[in-house]
Amino acid sequence: MPSRLGYYLTNLLRLSTPRALLQQSRTELEQAIDALGREAIEQRLQYICRFPHRHVLPADARVPGTELLSRQRNYAFDLLEHTRALPAGLRYRWRFGDSTEDPGVPTLVKARKVGELSGNSVLFPLNKVRHFFRVRDPQSFGGKRDSAVWRGKALQPWRQQFLRANFHKHHVDIGCIDERPENAPYRKPYAGFAEQLSHKFIISIEGNDVATNLKWLLASNSVCLMPRPTRESWFLEGLLEPGVHYLELQPDGANLEELIERYSRDVRTAERILEAGQARVREFFHAARERVMARAVLLRYLESTGQMGESCEPAGG
Repeated sequence: MPSRLGYYLTNLLRLSTPRALLQQSRTELEQAIDALGREAIEQRLQYICRFPHRHVLPADARVPGTELLSRQRNYAFDLLEHTRALPAGLRYRWRFGDSTEDPGVPTLVKARKVGELSGNSVLFPLNKVRHFFRVRDPQSFGGKRDSAVWRGKALQPWRQQFLRANFHKHHVDIGCIDERPENAPYRKPYAGFAEQLSHKFIISIEGNDVATNLKWLLASNSVCLMPRPTRESWFLEGLLEPGVHYLELQPDGANLEELIERYSRDVRTAERILEAGQARVREFFHAARERVMARAVLLRYLESTGQMGESCEPAGG
């Protein structure tokens, strides 16, 4: 689990640093993009930023400031980390929280629906401390139990339905940890990382938006079982391939026992899938690339609204 204390201290130190020392010029950003691989960054940028080349700056766009820290502090830290690296006075529209509904105008969001083509939901790395972390997993796939595990809150109908349909299956250890009365028959004790990682398979089910456990799960030595994602975040869940990065569950889990039995025996294929998942996660833990990527998204947003010129100076400045 990530150190939240370290996360907060790092961000507070960053906020106490004069903005001039943090700012990155257009030339520096372009050089960093070239060094990290322009083609790959541009492909990802096009997937994230689907808004028109030119669009009107939303009327409620604002200049983000430290007043945002009074609510949803993790989101505010992650937004300010990058907006303070660009010139002051520039305006953005953002949405904190789990909503994946179309915001109506181009907006920086944590998550959106897979396949959304309106261009209004612009993915941004928000609430990273909750979603982007890895856990230590010293045990090899072959040494784990031939079973699948899931723990979480069953607050959504699809999670509740999954629990009811799969709770009593063989080689399946799933249960909810919330206190809703209707979920009482499916309640089980909390299972920490070590307990979950003792299973060859870990189930990932979307919650209010994306599944919180997906990144650490894919980074582990257990294979991810999940239905095809319907929502995506900065991790670009919509680009994950079934049979390559994870094993695809039917939404109701009807094929759960079949997948456990088959891939407990087919260790070679299972290990190939978990290795592909691990490689995918590593791409998003390259700190320099992720920093450049986030700022490239902001730059494209600013250029498209006419706020930023080719020199990385405010238009007209």
